[in-house]
Amino acid sequence: MAIEMMNDADKHLERVIRRMIMIAELSGQSYATQNEEAVRAARRMRPDLTASEALAKVDQIRHRSVDLARQVNQP
Repeated sequence: MAIEMMNDADKHLERVIRRMIMIAELSGQSYATQNEEAVRAARRMRPDLTASEALAKVDQIRHRSVDLARQVNQP
């Protein structure tokens, strides 16, 4: 498993994306709407990101969360 080094701005962006996904999920939004909310938040923070780049970041964070959950649940 490759370890990625993130700067503070990347860490902050990741926290905001995770938080937006969680808020949208808790409010009953669909998976697609959760992604839309997270992409909008990412682009507000980083206007240099295209919608495609922001969505790729959201997907990357979701996959990392799933991978982490699997590691925690392994005996």
